[in-house]
Amino acid sequence: MPKGRPVVVLVPSGSRPHHALRDDPPPSVAGGAVVVSPVTPVGTTSRIEPPDSGHVVFSLPSPEVLLRDADDVRRAVDLAPHGPGPVVVVLEAADELREEHLALLVEAGARAPSPLVVAVLGPG
Repeated sequence: MPKGRPVVVLVPSGSRPHHALRDDPPPSVAGGAVVVSPVTPVGTTSRIEPPDSGHVVFSLPSPEVLLRDADDVRRAVDLAPHGPGPVVVVLEAADELREEHLALLVEAGARAPSPLVVAVLGPG
């Protein structure tokens, strides 16, 4: 089990990332540093909404942009306001989250002032 708080990754229930993270979990998931939480999609869409509580500090179109903008993501998480809700990073679309994506989020989450939640809103 990892030290500190796990990063919570919200994914649409039944989506490709949900199945991939559940059926073949990367080391961050298998080791407990990342907890995958499936969320029922809104209406007939395959998308979910960002969490109601918390502070959205960064929104990205895809996990690949997460890697490209890693320093900006880290800075946004570091500067997140202290408060009762989580720090939220939004990924608009993703078909997969690889270990390199998750490792970056775990690192950022370890420095966050509140728990880090990553919301994958829909398929890529």
